[in-house]
Amino acid sequence: MNSVFINTNNGKYYRITVRTEKPGTNIEIAWDNIRNAIAREKTWIGFSEADNFEIKEMMSGVNISAVTLNINNIYSIELLKEGKKHV
Repeated sequence: MNSVFINTNNGKYYRITVRTEKPGTNIEIAWDNIRNAIAREKTWIGFSEADNFEIKEMMSGVNISAVTLNINNIYSIELLKEGKKHV
């Protein structure tokens, strides 16, 4: 399954996955949104179920409806695409 893993400086980490890949929605869009936010020095990046993302808070293993992250609090971001890891 294609996912983006986001680790934060405070020890939380999240898996962002596209629920159903439809035209115009895929995991590369999430990856590009993160990269663009960093390049444009934005403060916040967010994901929600309403945007067709499944968000799992990995410490508790619970799906959450939305997450908003401060870019400065992100420790690492990994794109995992069908068994291939890209950093």
